Formats: sequence, structure tokens, C-alpha cells
Amino acid sequence: NTLKSLEHQLSSAAYSIKSAKTAFLPKVSTNITARHQSGNDMIGSLLGTSLDNSYSIGLEIQQPIFTGFATLNALQSAKTSYDLQKATNDKTELTIRYAVTRIYWGLVNLRKSCEVANEAVKQLEELSANQKARMEQGMNAEHDVLLTDASLEQARLNTLSIEKSLASTQRQFSIYLGLPVESAIVLTDTLPVTASTSTFKTDSLLQSALQTRPDIIESGLQVALNDIGIKQARSALYPSLSAGFSFSEARPDQLYKDQWGNSWYLYASLKFTLLDWGDRNFKIKKAESQKLSLLSLYEQKQATIKKEILDATESVEQNIQTLNVSQRLLEAQEKSYAAALAKYEEGVLPLYELLDVHSNYITAKYKLLEASANLELARVNLEMGGFGTSSTSQY
Repeated sequence: NTLKSLEHQLSSAAYSIKSAKTAFLPKVSTNITARHQSGNDMIGSLLGTSLDNSYSIGLEIQQPIFTGFATLNALQSAKTSYDLQKATNDKTELTIRYAVTRIYWGLVNLRKSCEVANEAVKQLEELSANQKARMEQGMNAEHDVLLTDASLEQARLNTLSIEKSLASTQRQFSIYLGLPVESAIVLTDTLPVTASTSTFKTDSLLQSALQTRPDIIESGLQVALNDIGIKQARSALYPSLSAGFSFSEARPDQLYKDQWGNSWYLYASLKFTLLDWGDRNFKIKKAESQKLSLLSLYEQKQATIKKEILDATESVEQNIQTLNVSQRLLEAQEKSYAAALAKYEEGVLPLYELLDVHSNYITAKYKLLEASANLELARVNLEMGGFGTSSTSQY
């Protein structure tokens, strides 16, 4: 709906351009007056005349010749406003695209997290069944079974929490895509488990962002539109000149029969405001002050983009390192859990230590998934010239 609304606004701006172009064309106007006189006219009878039907027709064509560049500035203003609206549309579209991408990788992460949570439940169910069998044989104490069951219930609650988050995120994703809330979402991408080191040319990325990011284009067009506003205000200092042609034909009633006929004339009109009590100068000063404000915002936007590019490159590099560390940590925790399980079965490791090792193993899996999702988002943000950093707070 947001994009549809913006499309209508862009269409409206296009019509403004067409409207501004018509100011260069001559204006044609006409007026027709007709009157029907009743038959029993007292005045006509007293004067000895018969007042008949009467009419008058007038046609005027007026062509502006010089308007102090006001007409040209109005056209340029309409064109710049159209470009500004387009940049605003592009910015909103990019904001939504990043929001959708962020939710998408969040969905991938949650689905993988569900698999990890279900795996943890399955492992604890097997351990619980083993504990109960050992207790029946007198090999385990009851508190070990209770401790395992408590861990199992906690794992089930964790699974339920992830499933609820997944369902809510899927509904939000459907809304962004304009689909029914309960639509089935099919995900085809998977999260990476390893990442190689990347090198970035910061200057090239910054130059590209300053030229292509819609928010900086929008700020630049706002400055350009204000410049046109200054020119438009200054155009009031010039006189305006127009020329025209007028034709009229009249048929008055019988009383003024000698005035029947037609007439035409050419004319030129020169207008200039001699005194406006400083209004024109005030408008120029106001527009110039607004320009200074917009230039400050434009420079601030440039500095912000530079910061966001640097942050985006550092974020990718940091997330690559985090992903690789998470992968090594998971491998270590997996081996640690296998060793702890073997020691527990041999009876040399307490149950609570085994459960701690298992919890660390599952946590390491979650952290790997989180690091993978963060890396994908960081890469997308960098591809967008760091725009995702600015747009995160909007959606």
C-alpha cells in the first residue's frame, strides 16, 4: 500500500509538469451573452420600436511574451519536484526491501533454530529415558531423573518460544509481501557455516554510495528545488509582458440598431509592481535562508553516509570473524559433548556436568546460526551502500 501511494504521488508530479508546460501556450477565452425580450414590451411601445432578441460574442487570445522567467522556473520546479518524488519513492522502496531482507534472514535463522531446539529435546528425551531405566536398575538416584526431566521441560519451553516467534515473524513477512497473513512461506536459502576474509575498497564504496543512494539524491534535489524557488522569487522583480488579440460581435436590440456590427483589436500589456513594501525581497531572503539550512543537512548526510560505509565494512569483517570463531567453538563443543557423554556412561562424570556441557553445545549452535544471519544482513547492508543502517529504525 505504501508503494502504491507513492506511485500515485509520482503520477501527480508528472501531471504538474504537463500543467507547467501549458503556461507557455496562448490562453483562449470567449464569452457569449444572449437575451430574449418579451413581446409586450412597454418601453418599446412608448418609443415606437420593437425590442427584439439581442446577443454579443467575444473572443480573446492572450500570449505571454516575458514573465521574468517565472514560467520557465515553474516548469523547472515541476521537473525537479518529479525527480525529488522519484528519489523519495526509491528511498522508501529500498527501506522496505532491507526490512523484508532482514525479516527473511530472521525467518531462516528461526527455522534453523527450531531444528536445533527439537534436536536438543530429542537428545534430552533419550537421556531421560536412559536415566529412568538406570534408576529402575538401581544405578541412578531419583534426583538425577528429576534433574534431567527439568532440563527436558526447559528445552520444550524453549522450542515453544522459538516456534511462536517463527509464526509471528512469518505473519509479519506476509504483511510486507502483501500476502494473506496465514500464507505458507517457502524459504530456499540456507545460512552459511563458514566465511572467508573479504577486502573492500572503501573509497570506491563511498563514491558509489554518494552517487546512487536515494537519500543523498533526495537531499541534493531539495537543494536544487530551493535554488529554483530563489529564482522564482527574483522573477517578481522583473516586468511581465504579454500580447493579445480580441474580437467581438454584438447585435443589440432595435433601440440601439446603429451599434450592430463587429470589432477587433491587437494589444500589448506591460505590468510591473512599483511598490510591494519589501515583500519580494523578504521572499528572496527567506528562500536563501532555507537554502543554507538544506545545504547544512546535505553536508550532514554526506558525513553520515561516509560513517555508515565505514561501519558497514567493519561490520562485515567483524561478522566474518565471529562466524569463523562460532564455527570453531561449535566443533569444540560438539567434541566436548561427545566426550562428556562417554565419560557419563562410564560413570566418571556427574549428570549435572553432562547437562552443562549439553547446554553449552546447544548454545554454540544457536550462536553459529545468529552469526550466519548477521553476516548475511551485513553483506546486504554493504551492497546497499550502508543504507540499511539508516533504514532500520523506520521499519
